[in-house]
Amino acid sequence: MTETDGMQQTILTLKKGLIEKSEAYARATDDYLDLENRRVHEKIAAIKRIMEKPNDMTGKAHSFSSAEAIVNTDDTYMNYLDRIRRAQVDQLLARGQYETERLTSAALLTELSTRVRLTEELLQAE
Repeated sequence: MTETDGMQQTILTLKKGLIEKSEAYARATDDYLDLENRRVHEKIAAIKRIMEKPNDMTGKAHSFSSAEAIVNTDDTYMNYLDRIRRAQVDQLLARGQYETERLTSAALLTELSTRVRLTEELLQAE
């Protein structure tokens, strides 16, 4: 294998790694945004569940506003919010991995192009 072949193989490997990290970041972002976009529906469902139960203080059904004030007591809604938080953490981790791959690739490509330029200059000097 020539040095040029090795460089081409390195570039292909870098490209593949960058594409994989980019796709993982895109999937994590999509998952997070999907959950976030459905949050309002989950909150309304939780409010409706609370409205079906009597208010402990009055013995009457909860109004929308009183149910909304205590929506964070609904276990199902809180579990949903936990899923959103986990998805956001996954997105941030995926972004970090993507950025690491991108910066590493850029540094290695700079090094490879410098080697090529120096090799060409040495060949021309001979």
